[in-house]
Amino acid sequence: FDVFEVRNGSQLREHNQFIVNLLDQYRNGPAADRPMGMIAGSDAHTLRRIGCTYTASPARTKLKFLEDIRAGRTQVFGPHSNSLSLAADIYGVVLRHYPAVFSGANGNFPPVVRFKAAVLTLLTTPFLFTPYIVAVRHSRIERERINLFSRLLLGNHALPFPS
Repeated sequence: FDVFEVRNGSQLREHNQFIVNLLDQYRNGPAADRPMGMIAGSDAHTLRRIGCTYTASPARTKLKFLEDIRAGRTQVFGPHSNSLSLAADIYGVVLRHYPAVFSGANGNFPPVVRFKAAVLTLLTTPFLFTPYIVAVRHSRIERERINLFSRLLLGNHALPFPS
């Protein structure tokens, strides 16, 4: 490959840094004389993140921009994800369910189906804290996995990540 995503807005800082470190090791070895394109993307699954993480270059046209990517003349910008932003994305999807269920104008489903959905929604409301717990746990497991791969692929040193 000649182009690599080194900043993914839906991934942890540790994940993105691991990719950069892996590519640095490769660039200092077998690919020392090869240009390496680096890009970023928001990987948005909610409207809140669209365009927040991006690739930039001084190019004025689409073709020049693509040329800059291939030549390694781009910069990446934007936030990394964390357990809080992951939970916010999950809540963004989950909480859009409530207006859909309780809207009187929603005629896509028969009244019996809407009534059952409303009852089930109300019964599960006390468990709305669950997405945050899932997001925190996922982030912790992902950090552990990245540290393991860092040790295996980059040497005996773990990356300096918070536990």
